[in-house]
Amino acid sequence: GGPPLQTAAELLARLDRAVATRVRCHNGARVAVMFSGGLDCTVLAAIAHAHVPPAEPIDLFTVCFKPERDSPDRRTAEASWRELQRAYPQRQWNLVRVDSSLEEVIAHEDCIVALIHP
Repeated sequence: GGPPLQTAAELLARLDRAVATRVRCHNGARVAVMFSGGLDCTVLAAIAHAHVPPAEPIDLFTVCFKPERDSPDRRTAEASWRELQRAYPQRQWNLVRVDSSLEEVIAHEDCIVALIHP
């Protein structure tokens, strides 16, 4: 690799192209991001914002396996969702909270994998 700023710019350019390709593949269908609220998914959501028509919402799916419906990832997802709303107020960001038991996920694993496979 080259200097850190050049390497970072190259990474961002590659991510941008990958997200743009994925968004175009959906032929106008809604876009969703699996969203823990971490840096990686938040950056991907922000990049998707640049490639999705402004009037189209972006869904951010956050999954919690705890019976009390609270986890560190859920809290991080909610904080990052609010940050995306502040950074891009013209976009409708839908935080979709999915609450499930781990047993339920395992029972439907084949279907889930088929749905999320690119």
